[in-house]
Amino acid sequence: MPEQTTDVSASPEEVWALVGDSRRTAEWLAPVRSLDGASDTPLAPGQSYKVAMTGRLPATSLRVHAAEPNQALRCTVGMHFTHSIGLAMRAEVRLTPADAGTSVTVELACNPVTGRIQEAIAGIDIGTALEETTDRIKRITEAS
Repeated sequence: MPEQTTDVSASPEEVWALVGDSRRTAEWLAPVRSLDGASDTPLAPGQSYKVAMTGRLPATSLRVHAAEPNQALRCTVGMHFTHSIGLAMRAEVRLTPADAGTSVTVELACNPVTGRIQEAIAGIDIGTALEETTDRIKRITEAS
């Protein structure tokens, strides 16, 4: 999966307050425009939300696969049937304590075989979305 790492001057707990809060997903995950059904319940594997995406995709779903507070979040985003056949976009954020705060690694990817077609259909460039997502996490957590 394509990945990008940046160091932020915020603790893993401060970064997790952003990425681990379903109500704030659209703030930091660039391909997501809005998320319905978010609550103050901590993210947990198996949760699913309806999301509106940037680009040309209609409403779709975001499914949480792993949520380890202050460490990692892994989810997929795509049409309902795409999750089961491996065509959903995958997103992962890993947090590692660093001297001046947190090293944040973001990975975004589509299926390695059909990825370019998925990007064209969705109207989302994964490379651009990856850079924007990483920049948003840094900007938001450092402004807090």
